[in-house]
Amino acid sequence: MLTLFRNQGLVLGDGLLKSNSETLWVSEVGGISKRLLQDYLDDLRVLSSLGAVELTSAFVQEISEQLKTQNARKYIESIGFAKPEVLLSEFLFSPILGHLGLEWVPEIKLGKGWVDFLVKSETTNPVAIELKAMHRAYKVKNGVKIRPVSL
Repeated sequence: MLTLFRNQGLVLGDGLLKSNSETLWVSEVGGISKRLLQDYLDDLRVLSSLGAVELTSAFVQEISEQLKTQNARKYIESIGFAKPEVLLSEFLFSPILGHLGLEWVPEIKLGKGWVDFLVKSETTNPVAIELKAMHRAYKVKNGVKIRPVSL
């Protein structure tokens, strides 16, 4: 059984999922690997802690060794040549929602604009989630650098 609680705030931490308007707190995850969810949260912490850095093969290898999930490794390996927001969605956020067993719809139009995800629940109102890239990649003389995106 998955129990969700809502409160105001923008938090990302143990058992928490970030939303523009609300925070979903996962209190119980029956039948779903809590370890896998923790691995994804740990990987998000590692990735979000990266400063501005050149993406050398040695750096990518070093960071990949710190990451626990294959999807996070794909993210860091692809960040230099793919859209960072799409990578975040495809390799990190979508799998987390899937492992939580939530019903969700990607890229949906709400009102006058689009949101990245709409999370539905039988007992609560839907929650719209808009993702923003964690990093921006840009070309430099010898390759590609990434820098964190400030919100």
